[in-house]
Amino acid sequence: MELAGLRFYEGNNIKREKHLVELCLKDATHQEIQRLCDVYIEISQKLGFEERLIEIAEEKDHWIVWLLYSQEDAAKFILTNLMNNSLSHEEILKNVKLLLDDEFLYQLSKKSQMLDIPVLKLCKNLYQFGYGKASEVLGISYQSYENMTAVQCAYNRSWLYDQLLYNDIAAAHGRVIYNVSDLQNALISYPLKVCNTDKTFGHTKNPQNVNDCENEIRSLLSVKAEAFIYAPIENYRIICLEGIIKEIFPLNNSLSDENISPDLIKTDFEDQAINIYKWLPIKFMYIDVNATMIDTETLPSYKIVVTDAGSVFNITKQLAIRESEKLQILLLDYLKSKGIGRIPIFSVSGTNGKTTTVRLINDLLLKLGYYTGLACTGYISFGNNLYETGDTTGFMSARTVLTNKAVEAAVFETARGGILRNGLGYEGATASILTTISEDHINGDNIQSNKDLAHIKSVILEEVHPFGKWIIKAQKELIEEAHKSFALMTEKRLYTNSFEKMVCLCSIEKNSFICDHISRSGEAFYTSGDYIMHHDHGNESKVINYKELEFTHSGLSKANVKNVMAALAALTVLPFKTQTILEALRTIPCDYKNNIGRQNIINYRDFKILVDYGHNAEAYHEIYSIVREMQPSYVTSVLSAPGDRQDQYIEELGYIAGQDSHFVILREHINQRGSKEGRVSSLMKSGAVRAGLKEEQFMTILEDIKAFEFAVEKAIKNEVIVFFTESPEIFISKVISCLSLV
Repeated sequence: MELAGLRFYEGNNIKREKHLVELCLKDATHQEIQRLCDVYIEISQKLGFEERLIEIAEEKDHWIVWLLYSQEDAAKFILTNLMNNSLSHEEILKNVKLLLDDEFLYQLSKKSQMLDIPVLKLCKNLYQFGYGKASEVLGISYQSYENMTAVQCAYNRSWLYDQLLYNDIAAAHGRVIYNVSDLQNALISYPLKVCNTDKTFGHTKNPQNVNDCENEIRSLLSVKAEAFIYAPIENYRIICLEGIIKEIFPLNNSLSDENISPDLIKTDFEDQAINIYKWLPIKFMYIDVNATMIDTETLPSYKIVVTDAGSVFNITKQLAIRESEKLQILLLDYLKSKGIGRIPIFSVSGTNGKTTTVRLINDLLLKLGYYTGLACTGYISFGNNLYETGDTTGFMSARTVLTNKAVEAAVFETARGGILRNGLGYEGATASILTTISEDHINGDNIQSNKDLAHIKSVILEEVHPFGKWIIKAQKELIEEAHKSFALMTEKRLYTNSFEKMVCLCSIEKNSFICDHISRSGEAFYTSGDYIMHHDHGNESKVINYKELEFTHSGLSKANVKNVMAALAALTVLPFKTQTILEALRTIPCDYKNNIGRQNIINYRDFKILVDYGHNAEAYHEIYSIVREMQPSYVTSVLSAPGDRQDQYIEELGYIAGQDSHFVILREHINQRGSKEGRVSSLMKSGAVRAGLKEEQFMTILEDIKAFEFAVEKAIKNEVIVFFTESPEIFISKVISCLSLV
């Protein structure tokens, strides 16, 4: 049996399960695979994980196995060692424990999710609780950026004791020991504690006399350059949140004094705890103290001295189960009280319109006052600033946005490829939008039909928060898939609302799907005359005349009317009046500055240039619908298409363009995606010929800017040049330079 591939899906994915591992196995029988899965699950259960087998699927020359996992490193270790047969099952169980995350942190992350606080695991023993501005990063040696200096300094006992002395905090008597002879000058009483100066090394002993103490120090100095001793030894542990005492645990040793209650210590030590927090600003801090009764001639008295302090995550392994659970509850209550949790998240998928829709939502959010993080085709931006360019519609792009502490709202374009490769990079969206489904990517990634596409893209619906909204184009395939997804979420008891209360349908026409939906008190957007209409659970209202919107090219672009409806449907979940959103909407154009490469109309001299990223039939139909509305005297089309599409779909693009074009310039993408040179242009020409064009109406110019320059040079009055580009950002910059645009 050969392990040919191993892939982990942390977020929701096409199998509708989170924390999923996919194995590709060769030269195996079903019985061998089943045995592998059984042992994996058995070992995982002994670690306290509830893993299970999701599916075993036989492909042409291999098997695909889907299993749940809890911690990725542990799952990798178990599976690879089971495949290699290099370790016994007992050895695997023993060794894998070294890879596990700290149990306290891991359980804290699980409990936080039950309180609706999302969690991102950044790396081993480092977790982000919440998203964006509503987040806090916690780890064994980390408590947010602001706390880091204090957390690191507190690891050094010598530094800590110097600070206690400098700030007039009553502390135990402690000192660094470099040689056993140093004990002769140490004013120390017994028992005392012998430990490392650096707390990251865990040697601690409590010798009861001088001889034992010398032996312990010799042992420690044989491996370290210094030791640290202090007395008296702590007998109480104080837990503070931002300097406020929240809990006091008597330590389980013979030094605890039953006559000193935790309440008494709290009352007496409150001011000291606040003083310590001023110079040791560790948000989640422990302070170890020794509280001892003092005999006096009058009333009984006691003395409190500090023996240690630092991040609570340094001492969680020392806590009893009951104390650990108390501390977890304290931390989670604190996080909730500070607003740690969710930010508005808007996710958009579909064949066409998703990039334009996310950019529009992002622009509206900016105008409404949010600092946004946007991940879409081509780039990631924060606020008005470009952060990164590339393929940015997947898992890691979402994580980049959600881990930015400044982000107040996140907007994600969620593409098919990203879902298939890594799953979703977020949880609990405020609203998810399915713009449209049309024949694209057919025969790729086992996609055979629009239903297959709808099934993949509908994953984003199932990652909407129970109080969020599904926004769907009123299209048969999408609605059918939405009903399946909703039934699944209801079966899992994740949703309690009805389909009609959670789903908003959108369409240019008030079609039968919308009529049926609103008859059941569902929400919908559609058009009537020149108006966008909103039917909200029984009440119909006019929203806006879409011809007033520059974003719709004064009504020429029905595709952008649909995109506007989707954006309005999404943003109505926020606490803003519709009129406020509409005022912002009226100021947003659809040009190369705001929505680069999507229906960009450039007025140049006495003709127009229309640049678009369109690469499927639906996009072509939308573009030439705009062209017809312009009533041009002449149309020149510069055509290209991705090489990984089937012949019939490429030929169809040529046919659609040929119906409205007087002249066609053929070119091909630089990256032909495995297609033979000349195949795409030949197929597109064939389609345009089928539409009625003659040989003299074609020209082939492979380089994009040269094709553009030729079209511009020959343009006549009132002509429209349609240019389809695969690299909008690069091409538009060339256009700006060529035309000397500002």
